[in-house]
Amino acid sequence: MGAEENLQVVRTYFATVGRAEEGAVQRAIAEMTDDVVWHIPKSLPNGGAHEGRDAVLAMLDANDGVSLYQPGSMDVQVATMIADDEHVVVPLHLRAITGRGEPYENDYVFIFRIRDGRIAEVWENLDTLYLHTKLHA
Repeated sequence: MGAEENLQVVRTYFATVGRAEEGAVQRAIAEMTDDVVWHIPKSLPNGGAHEGRDAVLAMLDANDGVSLYQPGSMDVQVATMIADDEHVVVPLHLRAITGRGEPYENDYVFIFRIRDGRIAEVWENLDTLYLHTKLHA
């Protein structure tokens, strides 16, 4: 696949999870490869590699991912997307309200590896101390 097709895969992913509708994460996971790997910085309690759709779903949908924010409160501002024939790099700013009702703002850089039109690997980079303080402390 080319860069433009890979960009569309990632745009679709963010559009799906950004709606924060019930089942959005499950729909996003369905568009990933069976052997998808999602890398979280090791300094977080759930840090490391989450391998396979079930592990990624558990990470995103349980108490570690997008469900930590109040429904409908996520505002994802993508700065740009940079793509080649295999990867898409996405720096973004996320604003949301936590489940505790506190404002949350953090900068992220996602690196997606695309294989056969599906997300095969994700590296998520962010200010982990801030995230831990706002969401887990």
